[in-house]
Amino acid sequence: MRTKYKIITSLVILLIFIVIYFVKTQDTVSKFSTSMGSNALGGIAFYIIEPGYQNREINLDNIVPSNTLYEYNFTVANYNSSKRLETNARYNIIIRTTTNLNLEYYLYENNGLDDILIDKQYIQDSDGTYFYIMKTNDEYFGFTSNQINNYKLKIKFPIEYISSKYQDIVESIEIIISSEQITD
Repeated sequence: MRTKYKIITSLVILLIFIVIYFVKTQDTVSKFSTSMGSNALGGIAFYIIEPGYQNREINLDNIVPSNTLYEYNFTVANYNSSKRLETNARYNIIIRTTTNLNLEYYLYENNGLDDILIDKQYIQDSDGTYFYIMKTNDEYFGFTSNQINNYKLKIKFPIEYISSKYQDIVESIEIIISSEQITD
């Protein structure tokens, strides 16, 4: 009789722990929002060796509303492991985002303190979709030595979007480097 009582008691206690675990993990909004912090999201390198456009999308899966800024680092260089520019070049950076969330964007160059995004505007494409387009002034690279510029894109995801109604909204961010050779 005692053994049967011990087994039933153990199963009831185990069942209580399982129920508590599943109930606790169902509260995903509060659990998710408190467990994430601000950090660098990664980085990539753009090599300006040929004129034209290069673009990369930023993965925003790991950011949540916060009072702190998220950082995304990238570089633009006039060389890679095997080649360097053969002429002078001019480039600018274009950041193109969807407008699903009211995110704030700031771009800094070489540890500078000033936001270098000078042209910020909303543009509608032919399908009626709105995009937020931000651009920088032109930057210049020579061809006689290796040059690199380091950039830090800071993204603010305002805390007011913590509500579960914003949970499934997707935002797309694309970094575009537009470059051309200068022959004069």
